[in-house]
Amino acid sequence: MPMHLEHLEREEPGTHSSAVLAILVHVLLFAVLFFGVHWQSRPPETVTVELWVPPPAVERTEANPAPVVEPAPLPKPEPKVAEPKPEIAIKAKPEPKPKPKPVKPKPEPIKPAPQVRPRDEELQKKMRDELAREQNSLKFDRERQYIKDQLTREQAATQKNALSGYADKIKAKVK
Repeated sequence: MPMHLEHLEREEPGTHSSAVLAILVHVLLFAVLFFGVHWQSRPPETVTVELWVPPPAVERTEANPAPVVEPAPLPKPEPKVAEPKPEIAIKAKPEPKPKPKPVKPKPEPIKPAPQVRPRDEELQKKMRDELAREQNSLKFDRERQYIKDQLTREQAATQKNALSGYADKIKAKVK
């Protein structure tokens, strides 16, 4: 054998195919993880609430009751009146305007709360039903969590008893 061929290393068969397979397996694993995480995620649920009537004022029986604040009435839209076109006339010198007297604003009378319409009653009933369902769901979740915790404690106690019994048996055999 010639001397220069001894130093050449021979390439292992299957090196290229194993490298390609390793890359494919890693790409497949990454794709499964990526799509698995994105497939399971859900957008957050949004809750929209629209109030039609302010809630009724609750009477307080404390020593210092809080004042009830009435919402300011909305200004009524005034009908638009078409202004007549002014006539062209020669005007005399304007007379000096008298100074206006200060006018005290009159307090507005307190209006009684508007009557609850049937549609509002339906909406309130739906809201009460939804609230009751949510409370029942929370109660059920708490009970389920309590049962899970209880089972976990029981399993831990059983496992501890089994391990201590096993250790006692080993000690008895050693003695």
